[in-house]
Amino acid sequence: MKTPSFWHSDGFIPKLLEPLAQLYKHLGFLERSLRSKTKIDIPVLCIGNIVSGGAGKTPIALSIGRKLSVKHNISFLTRGYGGNTAGPIEVNPDEHSSYEVGDEALILSEVGSTWVSRNRTAGAIAAKNAGFEIVIMDDGFQNTSLAKTLSFVIIDGPYGFGNGRLIPAGPLREPIYSGLKRADIIVLVGEANPSIIELLPNDKPLLRASLVPDEIGTQLSNNNVIGFAGIGRPTKFLETLEKMNLNIVDFFPFPDHYRFKESEIRGLYEKATQVDAILVTTYKDMKRIPKSVAHLCQPIGITVMWEDDGEIQQLLDSVI
Repeated sequence: MKTPSFWHSDGFIPKLLEPLAQLYKHLGFLERSLRSKTKIDIPVLCIGNIVSGGAGKTPIALSIGRKLSVKHNISFLTRGYGGNTAGPIEVNPDEHSSYEVGDEALILSEVGSTWVSRNRTAGAIAAKNAGFEIVIMDDGFQNTSLAKTLSFVIIDGPYGFGNGRLIPAGPLREPIYSGLKRADIIVLVGEANPSIIELLPNDKPLLRASLVPDEIGTQLSNNNVIGFAGIGRPTKFLETLEKMNLNIVDFFPFPDHYRFKESEIRGLYEKATQVDAILVTTYKDMKRIPKSVAHLCQPIGITVMWEDDGEIQQLLDSVI
């Protein structure tokens, strides 16, 4: 699904959809209230957000996973959005494709054991029974069926909370106040408007981080590029390219978790060659590009840079 443009600002359409947004709010509250909660006897960390679309959850989950894996046997847990496997199943990147387990699961599995399960509780139990000491959930903040030891809410600073309305009138999965109240730690990614900062509670730890291009990305400086992305907010990737000292010839957004066709990639590559440009995309999108044309694209990965690396490590050590 493509993020509706009216989610970014208020107007006639959001106001028209507000009755449905209120229905969504009450149904969500009812579901979270009635759902029974299961607690397992190993730590469960949730990396979530309160808006639909990309906020940087997966990079943050990967960063936290790397930190904890130094001393602990960790496992990631994801729903496997975009895949057709219900699970619980442990991802094997040599055997599974994004059609089966989703693109995020394949990325997570490159750092640590990853379980895909639409039933988060069953997935966490499977990871625990397999001998893992810590479960790190990529998304699932609104799923209250599994008790969390620590919940991180990730906020994309430049985007914030969109127009501040709930789905379908806006991007919010739940009201801002209730979502931030349930969070244990808030992570602000990128520079945020002061109006966003004012909404954040004073009694929660606030961590700041930024997403920076990997080494391969920095080596592309001064090149002509044509970019494309099928992620929650494709403009987020465009913003990354704009900060990289590149000559951006063109950019093509696609819906989130879009499954690219070979002909589409060849068409984009032809456009790039005509202007002596490199065809670039996200590492996540590469997981959904047919292998026959993957060599035509240059993925640009991103890494998390914490403003205070010691602070996040101290918070993790205090609960693990």
